[in-house]
Amino acid sequence: VVVEGTGLGTAVALDGSYTINVPAGTVTGQTVTVTASFIGYQSSSATVSVPMSGSVAQNFTLAVDAIGLQAISVTALGFRANRDQQGSSSVPVAASDMARSGESLIGNSLAAKASNVMVSAVSGDAGAGTSIRIRGHNTISGASQPLIIVDGVPINNSQIYAGHSRFGGTSQQSRMNDLNVGDIGSVEVLKGASAAALWGSRAANGVIVITTKEGAAGKMKMNYTRTMSFDEIHERLPMQTVWGQGRNEKAGTQAESWGDYIPDRKGGADDVDTGGDYFVSEDGLFTQYKITGKNSKDLFVDSNFDQVFRTGTYVQDNFQVSGGDATKTYLFSYGRLRQDGIIRNSFYDRDNIRLNTKFRLSDWMTMSSKVGYTYTVSNRSQRGSNVAGLLLGLLRTAPDFDITHYKGTFVDVASDGSKTEYSNRHRAYRRQLGGPSTNPIYNNPLWTINEQEDLTNVNRLILSNEMIITPRAGTDIVLRAGLDGFTDNREGFFPPGSAGSGFNPGVFDIDRISNRETNYDVIARQNISLGSSASMLATVGYNMNDRAFSMAESHITGFLVNTDKHTTNVNTSSDASDVSNSRLFIRSTRTYGILSIDAMNRIYLNMSGAFENHSTINESYFYPAADLAYQFTDMVSGALPISFGKLRLAYGQVGVRPSAHRFETLAESGFAYSTYSDPLNVGLWGGGYRVDDDQGNPHLKPEIKTETEFGIDLRFFDDKFLLSFTSYQNEINDMLINVTLSPSSGYDTQYQNAARMKNSGIELDGSWNMINQTNMGFDLTFNWATNKNEVLDLAGTEVLYLGSGSVNSVAKVGFPIGSL
Repeated sequence: VVVEGTGLGTAVALDGSYTINVPAGTVTGQTVTVTASFIGYQSSSATVSVPMSGSVAQNFTLAVDAIGLQAISVTALGFRANRDQQGSSSVPVAASDMARSGESLIGNSLAAKASNVMVSAVSGDAGAGTSIRIRGHNTISGASQPLIIVDGVPINNSQIYAGHSRFGGTSQQSRMNDLNVGDIGSVEVLKGASAAALWGSRAANGVIVITTKEGAAGKMKMNYTRTMSFDEIHERLPMQTVWGQGRNEKAGTQAESWGDYIPDRKGGADDVDTGGDYFVSEDGLFTQYKITGKNSKDLFVDSNFDQVFRTGTYVQDNFQVSGGDATKTYLFSYGRLRQDGIIRNSFYDRDNIRLNTKFRLSDWMTMSSKVGYTYTVSNRSQRGSNVAGLLLGLLRTAPDFDITHYKGTFVDVASDGSKTEYSNRHRAYRRQLGGPSTNPIYNNPLWTINEQEDLTNVNRLILSNEMIITPRAGTDIVLRAGLDGFTDNREGFFPPGSAGSGFNPGVFDIDRISNRETNYDVIARQNISLGSSASMLATVGYNMNDRAFSMAESHITGFLVNTDKHTTNVNTSSDASDVSNSRLFIRSTRTYGILSIDAMNRIYLNMSGAFENHSTINESYFYPAADLAYQFTDMVSGALPISFGKLRLAYGQVGVRPSAHRFETLAESGFAYSTYSDPLNVGLWGGGYRVDDDQGNPHLKPEIKTETEFGIDLRFFDDKFLLSFTSYQNEINDMLINVTLSPSSGYDTQYQNAARMKNSGIELDGSWNMINQTNMGFDLTFNWATNKNEVLDLAGTEVLYLGSGSVNSVAKVGFPIGSL
């Protein structure tokens, strides 16, 4: 709020109040024009008579400026700022654009919304996780996902693989997707290190700041929306349909489909041995004898596929109630998602409840609370190179084999005519009669989706409480406390007869996972006048973050009875159970500060620093950042169709913390000194421990990413066309990898800061408001980006293998990470 033509003015407090102190002899006793402006709103002016003594009140009500709303950015600490005054790189994502994407998961709805933000679904399963990568790979051994901040509080976004998933079976959820898209008010993607540096060792992969909706003063409003969507497989793998099962152009039951030439068959029913063994389906309507000659030209590629896949659907219902008055506002919402995946029997159901409230307790104190509860339940199928998985069995199944009748009874007919029945046999293309053996070699796909289960049940609570104290105009003290807690209960069930030596006798996995993260901030902000043409906003804060994670796993194998009941009574023998428990505690504290200087309404300088202590590191580390913005609009006004122009330059450092407990040498159990003949396994001799063969490293420090960027932001034709260009480069030093040690040291490996990597790229973001009429609008948005990654050093070695299997991705010096 400024007094026009005088240099007098002040910044409005967070609760909307303001005070302008007028020195005696300036404009006292005069009539002046006072103008109020706010990001995203149209300015308003009023004529005010200034008394010789005392005070006068002037209130303002500002109208929303639809174009100006694009100028609002949300900082790493969750405060609103003027985007035109920022020198760092961040991109807003409109909540309406996310809702219109048609995606059921918030992570997937971010796809194509910002340059150099790569979003991909981990799999096509309902509710499967989302991979988000900002400006390429920023670490080798750590996770590549950005930090997620919701209402000023960091939340967990991990994909936790445990228990039954260790067999490479199922994809897991991203915890970010527990949020309901309908509850989102705004999303800000902080791509640059300068913008994210306040989060220190958690910000190397960027930061996504999410703000949920709030209520507004006025009459109660009710809103209901329903979204329906259909998912179909985009493209099928082409399958050959001319060669039957067998080998060397001869029909058989081998794994290959290079048997006889199907078009040359005479047609009609196959020749079978009705006096020998046979299979009877579970419903008794199908009988299969041993085939002695192939005659049928029937093909089942399409029908087999259609029995496994379908058109997926999801229905999202959102209901919201909001309202309030001058002293309080509220918003209550309920979201209900029901998704049936493209794989039959897969599903993802989610229920969200949210209550956001704000109370103005006095003229100098405001308190808000945002509470969100999520309940999800899902079932997903086994996948990957996995004999008990879905596609391995489906794609290898011969084109002339019908998978329909997959379960039943095998009847063994002896030479004397006596019969022995084996119930609950698994019939697949390698075991066309089921057989006396319970191992089908590869799962029949229908067995995978109908008999096996991978159930997940999640309860989650995200809480953010904030109190704003304004002891005087221009001074704000913010107290913020947040909680993110969830329990993730999983059950993996493989009945006897599932393919694979690990699953064949029957497996029941139980995982009980819990995670709790608490976050506390104390923040003080002070507006300072530096004369008639400059001002400064100083911010200091302290943060404490606690994380506690626990996981209990139970793996039971070898069912004593063939059952579909999920119970530990399938085998109560101690030899049949493998139980493990793990717990992890991490604490960090940060002291941080920001100086934001505005000079002549043209030059804007932001400087920040975060001093961090972390329980996984023995020392403290400092993360600096600075950005400079220069507005040159008035220099080109009238000469070009440019309505706004800004140059920006930014520098920042962020990090990746070491894993917990890596700075000390630990003990390990569950080992064997020999696996030949009579193994010396400690588990058979009462248990025991030994010194771990991974040597601890007391000198560990965080990986440090140092990044510089340059950019220009332009708006043309009265802000109808927006264009933003950014060029950046970063180098990540002290990257954490496992380094092989000499056997004479007594250890195999040590976790060290030993690698280097760099990224560089160009980004282009733009939008065009082509039509803006009362009854019609049309906007076009676009983005384009490049990122070049190169591994610079790997502690003397040239190649570091990042996975296992027949084809490996590697980190290789001189090449991008992930090269094959």
